[in-house]
Amino acid sequence: MARSRCQPYLKSFILTVLPGSSGAVIEAPLHQYLYNHGDRAVRLLTDSGDERRELVLAPGDSAYVAPMVVCRFLDHNGQGGELFVVRVPGDLHADAVFELSGMAPSGWARVAAESTRWF
Repeated sequence: MARSRCQPYLKSFILTVLPGSSGAVIEAPLHQYLYNHGDRAVRLLTDSGDERRELVLAPGDSAYVAPMVVCRFLDHNGQGGELFVVRVPGDLHADAVFELSGMAPSGWARVAAESTRWF
């Protein structure tokens, strides 16, 4: 898993799903690419407002989770499992993401919809 100068904010790690755990809620501002490299299936639950999904990632399966989609990882059949996770930033510069983090969530939709100069 090599790093790239073209993607300096790329993050990758192994996520271990413990048997019997309730699965912590994860909401990342990055695009997430998941790959089940282990030998046990893992359940993925996502929630993006009005749409909820649940699927099982069998060994060798992969999935994509969009930025700011709430997700949880649970064991399947009580055996735990491991996922390789790669997080990649989108088109927003890190400074813009930092500035948005201090803004009230009620204003995010307006910021996303703006497409013209206001001054």
